[in-house]
Amino acid sequence: MLIAALACNGTEGILDPAEEVVDLQLTPGDVTLTVGSSVYLVATGWTSGGEPVEGDVTWSSSDPAVASVTEAGLVTALKVGEATVEADFRGKGKAHGRQKKNAKVKVEDPLDPQIPPGDDPPPEVPPDTIPPPPTDTIPPPPTDTVPPPPTDTVPPPPTDTVPPPPTDTVPPPPTDLGIPFGPSRMNIDLDYPFNASLYYRVHPGDEEEELAELKASGYRGSLYIVGGRDRYKNPDGSFNPDMWKAELDKANVEVVQKYVDDGTLVSHYALDEPHARNAWDGEDVDPALVDEIACYAKQKWPNLPVLIRTHPGWAIREEGSTHQFQCVDIWVAQYSARKGPIDEYVAQNVADAAALGAQLYGALNPIGGGDGRSGVPAPYDPDEKFMMSAEEIREYGEAWMNAPIVGFSIWEWGWKTNDPYDWFWLQPEIWAAVQYLADMNP
Repeated sequence: MLIAALACNGTEGILDPAEEVVDLQLTPGDVTLTVGSSVYLVATGWTSGGEPVEGDVTWSSSDPAVASVTEAGLVTALKVGEATVEADFRGKGKAHGRQKKNAKVKVEDPLDPQIPPGDDPPPEVPPDTIPPPPTDTIPPPPTDTVPPPPTDTVPPPPTDTVPPPPTDTVPPPPTDLGIPFGPSRMNIDLDYPFNASLYYRVHPGDEEEELAELKASGYRGSLYIVGGRDRYKNPDGSFNPDMWKAELDKANVEVVQKYVDDGTLVSHYALDEPHARNAWDGEDVDPALVDEIACYAKQKWPNLPVLIRTHPGWAIREEGSTHQFQCVDIWVAQYSARKGPIDEYVAQNVADAAALGAQLYGALNPIGGGDGRSGVPAPYDPDEKFMMSAEEIREYGEAWMNAPIVGFSIWEWGWKTNDPYDWFWLQPEIWAAVQYLADMNP
């Protein structure tokens, strides 16, 4: 139907049929979010002439208690459940017409539980949750495919964040060991196809002994010295920066600095998951406090990059966006399949880290981040989540290894002897997938 608005001259107000809005596209469309995370929906109108046009958009949510939406299309996940976000688009300028489009929003539990990075190991997985496969079907990995870690070299710190030590006091470390690549937590007594770990627990008073062992093993690590969250929580569960600083003050600064200078320590794992509300008092850690402790850490070791284990988007679009960070050098993005296509996830996090003037540490969650193709339920959430298949580990890990990251971590590779997940990692196809990624590390 030709729609016309007659002007005084009789022709100027006629609306061009080719400018009528006949379709509406929402990007990214249907989404799955975790509680506390956000995403922008973008509405683009399309004319009958096949051209994209701008318009005025009114956003609404079928259940604002589950997922709210702002006038700008920012959707925020508030609690577990499902909601429908509607865009009501009206063309403007020469474009005319009205279209509506819905996007389904599924809100899941907060990000995967993390191994409590304190002195105690995580609780054992009940033996009847997922029985290990028969031992005659999962032979140990071939000894000729997993070379032992180098023991005669000292790896370099990242050259773009940690200036090299003075050449007259410390010989320059070698530069051919690639990025730090390994599990979330290192057990130097186990045989890994890795060269580092996301964090390495060091206890105040034992710095020399423990860091010397790490160096002798040929591995690198991120200093983790303040211990688990309970050491710096208030009675109500909120973060206490003064308690955190008190834990850090126990460290022997001179001993740690020695292992920073020789490249054994490549970063400082300062805080775990400030976005994980269920780990604190139901609220994100105040981003200003996160930056405060990062700056305090840099006073101890100015040339040791400070790492915060949360995705950089937290500091750009979520609760952390209320503060401009000054002292956080590295952010960590851990991928699970429910977070969307791996290429989009990697690209978004690379862009977010760059926008912050920081670097990015990539990570995977093979224990509970699969898309279901493995058919193996996740031990800690067998009703909702799946372990990754070998194909997934290769696919997702390859996307990370081809990205501009400064480290790569796999959660949770067994960090203790007789780990409950050993049966998973020792499957030949899983071991081969991890080795494939290790071989990509230059």
